[in-house]
Amino acid sequence: MILAAVHRVTFSVLAVPFAAEFHMSLPEMGLLQSAALIGYLLGQIPAGVVADRFGGVHVLLAGLACWSTMTGLNPLAGYSTNPLQILVVMRAALGLAQSVMMPSVSATAARWVPPANRGKAISTIYAASSGGTVLGLMTTPLLAQLLGGWPACFLLFAGLGIVWAVGCWMYLPTPSSAPYASASLKQIQPEAHAAAGLQQPNSRRKPAASSQTQLLEADLPADGGAVILPVNRSQNIVHILALCWVHSVIGWGFFILQSWIPTYLNHLGMTDLKTVGLLSALPWLGTAIAAVLAGRVAGHLRDQKGWTALRVRTFCQDIATLGPAVSLVPLIISSQGSSVATAVLCLTGTLSLQAFCYAGFHAYVQDVAPQDAGKLLGITNTCGTMVGIVGNIVTGNIAASQGGYPIVFALISGGYLSSFVVWRIWVNGHSIVLGKQQLVK
Repeated sequence: MILAAVHRVTFSVLAVPFAAEFHMSLPEMGLLQSAALIGYLLGQIPAGVVADRFGGVHVLLAGLACWSTMTGLNPLAGYSTNPLQILVVMRAALGLAQSVMMPSVSATAARWVPPANRGKAISTIYAASSGGTVLGLMTTPLLAQLLGGWPACFLLFAGLGIVWAVGCWMYLPTPSSAPYASASLKQIQPEAHAAAGLQQPNSRRKPAASSQTQLLEADLPADGGAVILPVNRSQNIVHILALCWVHSVIGWGFFILQSWIPTYLNHLGMTDLKTVGLLSALPWLGTAIAAVLAGRVAGHLRDQKGWTALRVRTFCQDIATLGPAVSLVPLIISSQGSSVATAVLCLTGTLSLQAFCYAGFHAYVQDVAPQDAGKLLGITNTCGTMVGIVGNIVTGNIAASQGGYPIVFALISGGYLSSFVVWRIWVNGHSIVLGKQQLVK
């Protein structure tokens, strides 16, 4: 995940010299940022299916080898009479290879991590990803200077990725050895059903409509099993759609800020590439720290305070939506343009608070769909990526317009507020089944 973030953010850091060398406009840079997301979008659902089938770690390492190769091919643009076309193809191929990341992490956590520890584990994994973003932002300008230009940066990071993928593959355990790899759903104890107001699985009576399969109001079983109970089809669909919207908002904010922070700081007057890289890294450093903190907070509330899983996930998700929405307000209302210090502070607050979604939304997906976590996250992340594609194109055009970046930040802030409302109304802790065998009308 560290290398994935490094490979992804290297292009964002080098966007300014790229645009200057190849005479690209802001809308064209938006197209390049979106090209990676188009490839990322196309692979989401297949990646989820493959990760659930063959094991998330194996699929992740295969993806690492592929996207590292694509990273190493970026310098070919310098030898083309139409570098924009070459870069679009390379960026799309990189995005397709990186599409395995989130489904693979979700599938791995569902197979290898006990339910009570998933919030902490997921937060730590994504903290490492944010750490990779910091590493890429800080080292890329220095390496470009030391190695004689941007092509050497791509080649170096590509080589590191390929070596790491091959080395780790040699020592992987088999997917079948995972402690939660069984494909069959397991029953929780009758007393847990009673605590949640649920019927026992072998009961002939229908569960009460008000509490049907509401897993997270009771403690999940210690071995990660889920309840064998019918899932109402309409509830299932509405629940999935709500999670798709929540992930879309995450994608809108994340992909726009990851792609455009260096360019935004350059817009505010920062022209030195090393300084831009350093300041761009600060929000992601805050994200890494906050992600670890979010996992610890979730574990403390669950283990020490006795909160239910649903209450913990909702608390973390509230922070991940309301916090960023408020943090962006100074950048929205500043009519004369924000200072660099204000911009960095607000963006750091936004991304740091959004990091609580790792102990909220991402852990929740594994809680309610332990056997289909990769596929479910593939579906929701498809929506998030589609929105990210549109967001990068829209941002490029808005940034070049009279309204500029305040409008961009207003749209991001409004999205976070809508996500808060959707979660509070439609995300309810019901189990999600993607197969047909357990769905009822």
